[in-house]
Amino acid sequence: MKPIVIVAALLLGAPLAANAMERCEVRHMPAGKRQIGTWISADNWLAPGSLRSTLSAPEVFMPATRFEVERSNERSRAPGPPLDIERLTVSDPVDGTRRDLGFLLAARLNADALVVLKNGQRIGERYWHGTPAEAPRLLLSGTRPVLSLLAATAMTQGKLAGDKAITRQIPALADHLVLRKLSVRRLLEGDDAYGWAAADLDAWQTAGGWRTAKGGDVRGWLLQHDAWSGLAPVRGLPPASGRPEDELIAWLIAESTGKSPGRLFCETLLAAMKPEHPALWLTDPAGNDLAAGLALTPRDQARLGQLLLDARASGKRSRLPDWLIEALAAPAGSAAQPELAGLPGGSEMRYGFVRIGGRGSRIALIGPYGNSLYVDFDRQLVIALAASHPESGSPLLLASLQEAWRAITAALPAERR
Repeated sequence: MKPIVIVAALLLGAPLAANAMERCEVRHMPAGKRQIGTWISADNWLAPGSLRSTLSAPEVFMPATRFEVERSNERSRAPGPPLDIERLTVSDPVDGTRRDLGFLLAARLNADALVVLKNGQRIGERYWHGTPAEAPRLLLSGTRPVLSLLAATAMTQGKLAGDKAITRQIPALADHLVLRKLSVRRLLEGDDAYGWAAADLDAWQTAGGWRTAKGGDVRGWLLQHDAWSGLAPVRGLPPASGRPEDELIAWLIAESTGKSPGRLFCETLLAAMKPEHPALWLTDPAGNDLAAGLALTPRDQARLGQLLLDARASGKRSRLPDWLIEALAAPAGSAAQPELAGLPGGSEMRYGFVRIGGRGSRIALIGPYGNSLYVDFDRQLVIALAASHPESGSPLLLASLQEAWRAITAALPAERR
């Protein structure tokens, strides 16, 4: 194991003063023994039946970087009685019957952890199935919106040009004719994805080390010219492991800032979140941060949502770009997106997040298997959910998430105007 490396990180938007520095502890960790018990190994650790054990222990199976900043001494628990999920009623999306929220979470969403913040105070928290509260939990494709936040920050700092082709930012890709037509901003917006063949996805995951310790260099795989030829744009939520083009965003961040996505995340967002626990970012065997590699504890995932709320409230004083926050929170569209069936009409993908349709300003980070982060800007509400649903995603799964969000929102008083 390599020694801990201490780096100093400047607070974005803060004066250049000694007291404006954050310290970020970085520890590079090789993959563990790649086995949990007798029956969970590197061959099946991401199979549906293994997720409850493996999503909270990804460093056992893959190399990772551990990031830690000074932990918060603040206690976010609000005084008074906590949110009682057994007293909240829902309409079960399976058959329309009335049930309690606890049933929906446990039986329909396979919930492992729930954290609810209201006005920055933790008013609800529940863990199921022995889920450890202090273990960072792998977000997989739920990392994609975080990459958007990091890349947008680099754009605001002038380090990344949104209107330029990504090949201008990543010289190694200069010979890729297809990628010369793809701008940084279009890649970040993520309106379209590429229609990868199953063989390509298998090769990409192997290169990233997701399936074998003998994986290679994911960037080397991206450089293959034939991998990008003949791909047609497609729509839809990303699969559990994300998409190969997400790796381009991670590469853009590294090239434009001189820092890995994990290091930049630690120095900017993690420091601002004042987390309670360390974070992890998985890497490929060559040491490149993977685009689906962020892991946060449920409490710190909720703190990420609170950071988004605070960013909109503080505007240009935030270390997150105000233009991106406003783009996420802007009024919902009217056109239906079939891949978001189960959510309210008008819901749409924006920079990897989902802008929830209907009245109000609500967004969600939706990862696979029910893992999600819901942010209601109007009600100052954050709902972080860790789950192990056997499906990566489906209309029924999204409808169950929406019903859980609705029930919690309805149980809380509206904000005074």
